[in-house]
Amino acid sequence: MESTSVNMEPASGQPSAPAADVLKKALNDLFLDHPRAVGENYFQHLLFSLRHGSMLILAGLVLILHGLLPKCFQTQASDIVLKTAETFRARCDRSSTP
Repeated sequence: MESTSVNMEPASGQPSAPAADVLKKALNDLFLDHPRAVGENYFQHLLFSLRHGSMLILAGLVLILHGLLPKCFQTQASDIVLKTAETFRARCDRSSTP
């Protein structure tokens, strides 16, 4: 039994206009909508996320060390978390202001 397939793409190999529009919207939704909503482009948002995510990982490692050696790093982890929270709070205030 032979199987037949239907090629929905034009002979050029490029997606049809409606498919390209759907793909463009999906990529826009996935990569650009949120950064724009907070007043950034994709790479600014990526750098912000990497910087603050790394700081929170560092805070977690400091907390583990503090748990093992209670005399060490008594305030550093909470300092990092509080500073990060302040940054996020200011960012939320900035993005909600029309």
